Amino acid sequence: PLVLAAGFGARPGWTWTALVTLELAAAFGSAFWVFILLEAGGWPAAAGALAYALSGAVASQLLGVEGTAVALGPLALVAASRPWRTLAGHAAGWFAALALLVPSGPAAVPFVALGGLAEVFRPGTRRPVVPRAAAAALGLAMALAFWAPSFWLQREGAEPGARLPLRRPVPALSTVRALVVPFPGGDPASPETFAGGTAGATARGEGFLGAGVLLLAALGVLGSRREGRVLWLGVALFTGAAAFVPARWLLSAGVTQRPFGVLALATAALAALGARWLLDRVPPGWRAGAGAVVCVLLMIRMIPPAAHRLPYADASGALLASPLRPAETAGGVRLAALLDTIPPDVSATLGVRDVRALDLRAEPRYARLLEEGADGELSPSHLLDPSLAALGAALILEPLPLRVVSGEIFSRIETAPLTLTARSGRTAVYAAPVPRGATRVGLPAPMQSSVEVRLEGPRGQHVLAADSTLAGESSAWTWFAVPRGRAAAQAELTVTSRRLWPPGLAVAWDRSGLRLERESLGVRIWSWDLATPVASLASEIVEGSPARAEPGAVTLPAGSLASLGSVAPVTGGHTAVDEARPGLLRVSVTAPAPALLLAQVKYRPGLWSATVDGAPVETVRADGVWTGVPVGAGGHAVALRARLPLRVWLVSAAALLGALGLALLGRKERP
Repeated sequence: PLVLAAGFGARPGWTWTALVTLELAAAFGSAFWVFILLEAGGWPAAAGALAYALSGAVASQLLGVEGTAVALGPLALVAASRPWRTLAGHAAGWFAALALLVPSGPAAVPFVALGGLAEVFRPGTRRPVVPRAAAAALGLAMALAFWAPSFWLQREGAEPGARLPLRRPVPALSTVRALVVPFPGGDPASPETFAGGTAGATARGEGFLGAGVLLLAALGVLGSRREGRVLWLGVALFTGAAAFVPARWLLSAGVTQRPFGVLALATAALAALGARWLLDRVPPGWRAGAGAVVCVLLMIRMIPPAAHRLPYADASGALLASPLRPAETAGGVRLAALLDTIPPDVSATLGVRDVRALDLRAEPRYARLLEEGADGELSPSHLLDPSLAALGAALILEPLPLRVVSGEIFSRIETAPLTLTARSGRTAVYAAPVPRGATRVGLPAPMQSSVEVRLEGPRGQHVLAADSTLAGESSAWTWFAVPRGRAAAQAELTVTSRRLWPPGLAVAWDRSGLRLERESLGVRIWSWDLATPVASLASEIVEGSPARAEPGAVTLPAGSLASLGSVAPVTGGHTAVDEARPGLLRVSVTAPAPALLLAQVKYRPGLWSATVDGAPVETVRADGVWTGVPVGAGGHAVALRARLPLRVWLVSAAALLGALGLALLGRKERP
């Protein structure tokens, strides 16, 4: 929700600033509200909220997956801290808080557990524990029902039969020093740390609290006698211990993350109590100034390490502009980025489909084909593997300082001798069979600028343009671009220049299928001729070897295709993508015989349905992970749609109406 709000509200050129500001403001505001409800006082509450918003747990997650959870997590305590007049209003308050936290997933669970703990052990209340716990349970049930469409999509969006394995938890803090040192594993931005390979999950400093905050927290424990101090101390000790225990202990308990956020919130609450204890000993007329001094000192100590974690963008990336032209994003083009040029799941920013994903645990087949790393990155060797092109990667993005793609292309160049067939003055004609996938041809260098190269085959004659893509890798060849689709066993290469060409000529063929489209915004954009299109025709499913099941990760249901088989392409057919949106794909098909339309839509029969000329048809798994739609001979209009069942929407609507009813009932005070 924070990312969406910032995206809609940010001015052009200020998107990153809006995201960071929104998450920091939400973290500060939610913590401040909770501390005010706990009667910590204005300036002490501000000091505690600053301690939380600038802690390592929050600053290290800004613009990350868990950013919303840590920013809105304190709201789980609002319903437990506010005195409600009716149980209906209490349940509605819990629903409002949990409805914001549930979309954050597992990252919000520790905050929800903290809210439940505060509900049970809330001091100074006259209501019995059981009714209060029932109100919290009702709010949680309605929040989960409200987000039923999201849960249903997560289940149906997984590969059929796939089970999610547990994530590996964040490494434990090595020493207590990590609580007061921003980067205990070394500055992750320093070249020495990066080269030494020591920058890891703990190098971001999720456990950083700061010496000043810990000092105030100690004063809150030793000096304050306010209600709730014991609860916050117990939470801080428990979550602090969880930050240091071995990872295997957490895995045995089914826990895959460390509660750094709750640790920071509990410590900030104790720091607010400590600041309150200090201000109580200052003359009344000086308390506002003293509170401001405490907050300023905290900011001076904590803003530099917090700002050091911010994902600053240079001038070229300030607008989050796409390096791709609008035409290149049409039809659902799929791309891959080299060495994390862009983060995974960037379709909302670039308007394209990234072949990677942030989390492929629910897609074991696709992850096996993609061979991605733990963070979604692709190794340079696999990035240029033709199997990746079979997954539809039509574009590759590479940072300008690197020359990995062109260097890899040059290492795969094949040389072939040509035979002279005719000569006329300075013009030589050679028999030159063009191999399949040829992107460019190289002639021995040096070459004069006046050289002209023509390629003639069954599709006519074409003058080849100079191609300087590989000029930086070798000076032994002068390269010329071969147009797409010019492979031919019978072809002639005509060379005209000032020099006299020999009877035998050795040329270099680049069969990678990669073309440098342009350089833009610090990124090289390569197109891949070998990429499988979004929609194509296949004659049949060719069964391959059985899929190797990963223990505990893949369970194939009865009757499903237990193969990573491929499909045989159809010749003479035609497909055209008429419309490509996240939930809809329309394709016009002309098939010479009954065939299978292979669509680059993940095979999810519970989510996607297909129609041919308006009539529903059953889909099949094709090429291991994609969707196949049987079509007959002739022209057809095929549509693939992703839809949620009506029952899922009804459950969500019932939860929303129930919450509104509880909110109205909560406004009426019971006698």
